[in-house]
Amino acid sequence: PWIRSKSIILTKQHPEYDDYVSASFLDISMEQKSKCFRKVFIYISNREHTWTSVECYFKYFARDGDHLIIGTRIPQEMLDPYSVIFKKHMKTASSTATLSANAKLTYYEDLEQTCEDACEDVLKYIYYKTFVYDKKIKFTINMSKSGDLKNCVETFLKEYDPHLILITSI
Repeated sequence: PWIRSKSIILTKQHPEYDDYVSASFLDISMEQKSKCFRKVFIYISNREHTWTSVECYFKYFARDGDHLIIGTRIPQEMLDPYSVIFKKHMKTASSTATLSANAKLTYYEDLEQTCEDACEDVLKYIYYKTFVYDKKIKFTINMSKSGDLKNCVETFLKEYDPHLILITSI
């Protein structure tokens, strides 16, 4: 897909995924094969109940050959250098810290690393689940910088055009 938003995107797959896709539908081209497998979208946040969608997917819906797309976003308050989170970060960094350019740069570098680490953790968790449920899938985590939840989910759906969407709420 063509990504229009500022995002961190990481992809991984089960070690047998390529072999499974190659061996499936032997009489059609690789370009046509990509249309034979589902794209499944799940939106997660830092709220525990959104993770039930991942469990539900693996327990009831997962199929070999799926491409699971996990969408999430960086909360807007983490992107605002004048937010409480930023000021709290600066207090821990230095008691006399001001909102200087260097302080902002350091904050955003730390935020970028934190986001990359969070994406890697999600990938590790999904990778583990592929073995628990013995599913040969490809999976992508897309962490968007978009602040508005509705706009963020709509953008994900336009970008990936999934066949199945799982979103959990309370």
